[in-house]
Amino acid sequence: MIKIIFSFIILVMLCGCYGESSNELYVFTYFVNEKDGMHLAVSKDGLNWKPLNNNKPVLKSEVGDSLLRDPSVIQDANGVFHLVYTTSWTDLGFGYTQSIDLKNWKDQKFIPIDTGILSEGVRNAWAPELFYDFKNKEYYIIWASAKRYIPTLQTGFKGDQKQYFI
Repeated sequence: MIKIIFSFIILVMLCGCYGESSNELYVFTYFVNEKDGMHLAVSKDGLNWKPLNNNKPVLKSEVGDSLLRDPSVIQDANGVFHLVYTTSWTDLGFGYTQSIDLKNWKDQKFIPIDTGILSEGVRNAWAPELFYDFKNKEYYIIWASAKRYIPTLQTGFKGDQKQYFI
């Protein structure tokens, strides 16, 4: 059995069906392996999930190392879906794209984080999470970065992980 690595469960209401609760679905984003791409599954109850697109990726990364891990999707007040994701173990930023239907995604972009306070010693950015504040109409992105190299560790990514946001 293929070990499926689930990134982050998002429970996004599909807004194409306002009103009747029987038409509302939850959407779950996940990846099977790092270079495979983002998969989607839907559920009516949040417990039983059905993979979409024959369990094939709906999006592959075109930025960074072509890695697509930790997908985080939100929907804004205008119904547009926004996605951020990890692009590499060593990139100083993450991927971003948007869609109006969760099938067709606009041009992917790389969002760098290596400026300002983070310009000294940040070695990576991964597991971004995207949030939208409806009241203030602002987006927030939270991610993890390793600030310094710790030579006693077998890999340099285990130490000094911190959370940041923009």
